[in-house]
Amino acid sequence: MGRPSDTREVLIAEALGDFATLLARIDAVKPTLEKSCSDLNLTADRLLDNIEPFQKRIVEAGTDAPDITQLAFFRTSQQQRAE
Repeated sequence: MGRPSDTREVLIAEALGDFATLLARIDAVKPTLEKSCSDLNLTADRLLDNIEPFQKRIVEAGTDAPDITQLAFFRTSQQQRAE
């Protein structure tokens, strides 16, 4: 292709050059993005694996809370009687 003959052709050639640069930059970033996605998927899987044990601990703590509260009231009442 020869030298651009008018302003329109110059602008089109510049836009094509900018587009080619953009595509090259996207290609350069692609491996980093793929690694980030892979790391995020691994993290999400680990979080999902940890949810069930966490839920069990919370339920157990909630189940034990009334007993602990009752014991605290009992001890407090015993201390007050002793005084």
